[in-house]
Amino acid sequence: MLRQVVIVVCLLAGPVAAQCESPPLLASDGLNGDNFGNSVSLWQDHAIVTSIYDDGIGIDSGSAYVFEKRGGTWVQISKLVASDTADMDRFGHSCGIFGDACIVGDRYNQDLGYGSGSAYIFERQGGVWVQTAYLVAATTEQMDALFGEACDIGDGVAVVGASVEDGPAGANQGAIHIFKKLGGTWSETQVIYASDAKPNARFGEALQIDGNRMVVGSRATVGTTFAAGEVYVFQSVGGVWTETQKLTAPVPEPAGLFGEHVAISGNTIAVSALLEDSLGTDVGSVYVFEYDGTHFVQTAKLLPDTTYAAKFGVLEVSGDTLVVGAAFDAAKGTAAGVAYRFTKQGGTWKKTAKFSASDTQAGDWFGSAVSVWGTDVLISAQVASNGSGQKSGKAYVFSELDALVPYGTGTPGTGGVTPTLTLSGCTEAGETLNLAIANGKPGSLAVLFLGVAKAELPLKGCTLLTFPLLLQIALPLDGTGSIAFPSTIPASLTVPVTLDMQAFVVDPGGPKGYSSTDATQLKLGG
Repeated sequence: MLRQVVIVVCLLAGPVAAQCESPPLLASDGLNGDNFGNSVSLWQDHAIVTSIYDDGIGIDSGSAYVFEKRGGTWVQISKLVASDTADMDRFGHSCGIFGDACIVGDRYNQDLGYGSGSAYIFERQGGVWVQTAYLVAATTEQMDALFGEACDIGDGVAVVGASVEDGPAGANQGAIHIFKKLGGTWSETQVIYASDAKPNARFGEALQIDGNRMVVGSRATVGTTFAAGEVYVFQSVGGVWTETQKLTAPVPEPAGLFGEHVAISGNTIAVSALLEDSLGTDVGSVYVFEYDGTHFVQTAKLLPDTTYAAKFGVLEVSGDTLVVGAAFDAAKGTAAGVAYRFTKQGGTWKKTAKFSASDTQAGDWFGSAVSVWGTDVLISAQVASNGSGQKSGKAYVFSELDALVPYGTGTPGTGGVTPTLTLSGCTEAGETLNLAIANGKPGSLAVLFLGVAKAELPLKGCTLLTFPLLLQIALPLDGTGSIAFPSTIPASLTVPVTLDMQAFVVDPGGPKGYSSTDATQLKLGG
């Protein structure tokens, strides 16, 4: 017991310099304003990071960089440009990777008129990434269709959104184009419209595929609610894609942009309402829908730890892990940005980590784009400095997702708000762990309980979820009801060790006089 107390004291003491994160992924030739990190995609040990204002072939022609993880280090192995890239094309607005193939969207390609758009497939051949397909719509495309605004790739199938394409329902209704690899050649096989297509809906502004399912976002007017947004679910049967369901926010909000970002993994769909005002103007929110055997039903609505216009909603879901970027969060300075991890535990989606880079500064837009693969998370900061005085953008890989296990239920305080306890960083000896309490009573006192086992004990109307206890640590909350601090895991620590944490907040105005977070079990070294 004494050894564990010493470990806990060391965990919570002393300043540290960095989280557990990869050295920044940088463009080898990045320049000011390149927006490296506009779109990212992660697959096993490969990552794609696009740079839409890179001048590789012409002014703002755009490019995409391929990184590979070698010996635990991410290194750039290729720079991709389109075969027909020209000035102002901004190649790289969207991207996706699957196995040995990746797709890059170029919505401002001018081959068929300004903004007609295109997409490109690159495949790895003998360890070298080469362009193998140039994709445009099979029918004559009009100007400003923005073909390539969104794209994704799977096993022998590629999907491309043309969100401002005109169609049977009118101008700017949007469309999805399906391509398949047949006999070694990528060919268009289907064009998809929303079942209730309407003018100016911008169907196809966001999309993602997973196996034989696809989810598509639209900023359509819902009823009379302008740009509230809708999301459509499609299923592929025998190679033909058919719409199976339409999703909307329970209370559509004007210009809330439900569907501005979408993601799908198995039986889970995540949808952002990027400008929804749930906690304040343009704070943003994320809705989770899960398949019940017949259709997708909403099971959660997720929110950030701020009332600032953070634009919380750039997202990716993988299994029971959901990562959400909020590039305009101001916790580390105006528009510095953060990202959150939510984990499904006991059927409930819980906030389990909050990311920022060790060098994040105001104006970086950390959380501009995110991608998840296994226990790795790729997060970009597309306006961050590259360290050479150029604000070209950066990306980071965090690899620490499976050692934090939330459990239990917190107790709400004033106004029915339940405080949160989140941890992020590396759970290995000598590395950095960051703890944060949020949503408590502003200016009050929090008490962090640390124990060695799960429990469920009554405590002044709340439930103590960890016992026996090692320590109780008093922590003053700031004017937003928050506190965050880094800690160092002792390099000499003998592992494995498991610790349990829960925070209580003094809240006389709350129903119980206290509020509490749920608990988190921290597994160190195994």
